[in-house]
Amino acid sequence: MADKQDSVWKSIEETKAVYKRLGKSGLRVSVPILGTMSFGDPKWLPWVLDEEKVRIIVQPRIAIQMLMRDF
Repeated sequence: MADKQDSVWKSIEETKAVYKRLGKSGLRVSVPILGTMSFGDPKWLPWVLDEEKVRIIVQPRIAIQMLMRDF
């Protein structure tokens, strides 16, 4: 398991995104974080973005390995 953890840390260190520690938790998050609460089916709520619009937003962020989170 140590090898797997080492590879994860190596990947984080080599990423293009900038990571910061979140408070005293030790959790590392990318700066900035892209919230994804508004992604989904607009039939649910009118302000929700459909897949086509989400791709335009998400694809460049994936390219720089930005963390995306649904809080």
